[in-house]
Amino acid sequence: MKQKWLIILLVFVMLAGAAAVFYLWNKQFPRRFNWRDDNWVMLDHREDGDQPYDVRAFYQFLENTQAKGSIQKIKNDLLRDLPLESSVRASYLFIGNHLFLDSAQTDHLVRFVEMGNTACIVSKRIDSCLIKQLYSSDCWLNKAFFDTYTDAQVSVAWTRSAQATRFNLHYAVQNQTRSYDYTYFNVNTLCFGHEVQVLSTIHDSLPCCLEFRIGKGRLLLHSIPLAFANYTMLQPACRNYIQSFSAQIPKGPIYWDVADKLPRQDFPKEAPSPLAYMLQQRSLAWAWYLLCTLILLYVVFRGKRRQRVIPVLPPVENSSYEYLGTIAHLHFRAHNFRWQCTLMMRLFLAQIRERYGLHVVFDPQLQAPLTDAGFYTRLSQVSGQPEQKIRLVFDHYARIRHDNANERDMVMLHREISNFWSKTTPMNSKSNQARAIN
Repeated sequence: MKQKWLIILLVFVMLAGAAAVFYLWNKQFPRRFNWRDDNWVMLDHREDGDQPYDVRAFYQFLENTQAKGSIQKIKNDLLRDLPLESSVRASYLFIGNHLFLDSAQTDHLVRFVEMGNTACIVSKRIDSCLIKQLYSSDCWLNKAFFDTYTDAQVSVAWTRSAQATRFNLHYAVQNQTRSYDYTYFNVNTLCFGHEVQVLSTIHDSLPCCLEFRIGKGRLLLHSIPLAFANYTMLQPACRNYIQSFSAQIPKGPIYWDVADKLPRQDFPKEAPSPLAYMLQQRSLAWAWYLLCTLILLYVVFRGKRRQRVIPVLPPVENSSYEYLGTIAHLHFRAHNFRWQCTLMMRLFLAQIRERYGLHVVFDPQLQAPLTDAGFYTRLSQVSGQPEQKIRLVFDHYARIRHDNANERDMVMLHREISNFWSKTTPMNSKSNQARAIN
């Protein structure tokens, strides 16, 4: 039993050690690349990330083509970090899978464009607050702004450029091309409230980049963030397309929005818990892991009870029947039928004395009961048996006592006693016993 528990403990320790090594290895050496492009909660398309679908290469491209220090990040709030009053033309830039703007932020962005600035939004989805600003008031609720085209590879081209900007765009996972849902603008069913032009298309028919004239400025909407990813910019044919897009951004300050990739109203920022702070600190984290390991070891080795196991005792058996059976068998094998008949008669008289209160003296020398006519009469009255039947039991025993008893005589005596008890009336009360004595 101990060896079995020792094997189970060793297997458990080995599994726990393997899990700890796997966890620490992944923590110290995480997966090099994340090939997902559809999880906005993970803040894909980061300007400082080196994953395949981050936009660090495009961010560095803007830094090299624009004036040094002209790119400023909006990390807190669009209303506070995007100025409306400025002496130079500025640009707003957002790249992500979903742009989350409320009504106040949308009005602020529209006023920023109306004052002569440029806003470039590269996103697969845009909130309805901004779409409402682009539609005319009588049809914006009844039309679809975006649509999708599913294919493994599409041809994307810039329509307002003299140089060749066409290139084949594809989505890949571990360098293997996969099918992808490319988003485009469904301009055939739209009724815009502003002047709009198509700047880029998919397969020369599906618009993926639109330019809106709002006031003195321009609003550019691009529906394929995948075209600006690090993996895509490794293709030489993509450079002309990126240059044509960046040419739409005027020289001057660029406000790169990184704060509106998450819906703040749905995911409020919560104060970090004490455990989260502990796990962020290397020393405290290892102390926490050591404490958990010690607790686990205590539960495994010291948690079991130390008292000696109480043995399971078998139930107490009544051996009287076995003893009687053994003695009877010995006498039966010795063919001592006369002794067995005497013992049977003594037990019969003891039962009469216990049940009916009739005492009969049993002579040990004669091995016979000393009875009279009054005994038979009283026993017949209390037992309900005829007196003749009662005398038959005693007469049969008297005949056995004088002659040599055999097995047949013993069986007959046993049968007569059994017949007597099967048809008698029980009298256990004190009143019946007193009546029998009287």
